Amino acid sequence: MAGLVAISLLTACTDAPECGVADALVELGQARVGGSDYYIYSRTAGVTDKTRFFELYAQKPTFDTCGQTDQKVLSDAYIDPAHGTPVRVIVRGTEMEVEYASGDGAQGFPALEIVVQ
Repeated sequence: MAGLVAISLLTACTDAPECGVADALVELGQARVGGSDYYIYSRTAGVTDKTRFFELYAQKPTFDTCGQTDQKVLSDAYIDPAHGTPVRVIVRGTEMEVEYASGDGAQGFPALEIVVQ
């Protein structure tokens, strides 16, 4: 006579969002514009084809495990590796512009300068 085996599967419920692969965020620095502090972050999204942006926030953001925040992004700037290595972020009001130097833009931005105009 064959025996019956009962298997109970438990699933855990969490409040954590499901995002697959989280964006990587790095705080790059602050910019003081007209008496207000702004916070500049780099965001790297994607698994194999990485997409990178600089983001400007009016308040220091906190991020969840997926890299999301409830803070509004005031401005973002796509980092285009075809233009070279980002060397300077220029902040004008709440807008940003990226300046590049020749080189491999996929390697990062170790000497990034933040300029407020």
